[in-house]
Amino acid sequence: MKLKILFFAGFVFLSTIIVAQNTNPEVSNINFTYNPGDGTITITYDLFDAEQISATILMLVSKNGGETFNYSCSQLSGDIYYNVSIGVNKTIIWNHDDEHGGPPSGEEFVINIIANDEASGGSPCAGSPVVNHGGKAYNTIQIGNQCWFRENLDYGEMISGIDGNGYGNMLDNGIVEKFCYDDNEDNCDEYGALYQWNEAVQYVNAEGTQGLCPDGWHVPTENEFIYLMNVVYRSNPLKAVGQGSGAGAGTNTSGFEALLAGYCLPQSPYFDDGFHDLGAITGWWTSLRNAYTHLNAAVFFVAGENDLAYRPDYQDVKNAYSVRCVKD
Repeated sequence: MKLKILFFAGFVFLSTIIVAQNTNPEVSNINFTYNPGDGTITITYDLFDAEQISATILMLVSKNGGETFNYSCSQLSGDIYYNVSIGVNKTIIWNHDDEHGGPPSGEEFVINIIANDEASGGSPCAGSPVVNHGGKAYNTIQIGNQCWFRENLDYGEMISGIDGNGYGNMLDNGIVEKFCYDDNEDNCDEYGALYQWNEAVQYVNAEGTQGLCPDGWHVPTENEFIYLMNVVYRSNPLKAVGQGSGAGAGTNTSGFEALLAGYCLPQSPYFDDGFHDLGAITGWWTSLRNAYTHLNAAVFFVAGENDLAYRPDYQDVKNAYSVRCVKD
């Protein structure tokens, strides 16, 4: 990691480099300048890859010293996003003032330039390529500065999701309970299990709670999913090859290996209960309930029909979705 601090009028830019999931590609010699005349920020860097002729380049920005990377940087042009050729003096132009209505001031910014190998499915996390939990081995994948399970969690004893009792049958009873799509345990083996939110977090409503994840891992926060979304830019790099179709076909260049696992809904007079949309959509729980209603929690969705990556959306905590663990 290379750290460079530049001072401009009234604010600080901290520029860091996050190396890609693989050993290649590599970003170096990052520099940037702010032009108060037109309100643009020009970022330059060098890009090297011994095996590929191009890479995907993404940029994330934090305005709080790197605590969260959700500062908007969508008005970008130049050597950014897909098919950026390997070489020196690559340039990104950011129309900062147009996007934010004025110059950056009084803030501490961290800019992450991330290079992804377009021809790769990523690499395991250093030091923990495989994690054993509940009698099953989970592969890991490094994406940006996050370490994720490569598979959905499949932990616990299967109970019926379509036995006519609704969704009150996942209880705080000391037994880890799970649903398998169509009450078929083979689907848990392939797609992972589906959990109500309370079971997923083990009845602890706290940001980044461990929940059903092993020690040293936790149920992701909403901001962690937003970071993941920003790193991969679109959803196709998250989806396994063969998942989705047409413009929504998975490429799995991130190595996340997302399968379209579907979901399950509780009995209700307003919608059809039971299992839905296997092969069409998937969603993963986040770790904190809505502070106002306590009746729903955020879910990060990926659909098979398009390449959009959706911000987490609040859903009823009695619904059942997948769980991915992320490292502390």
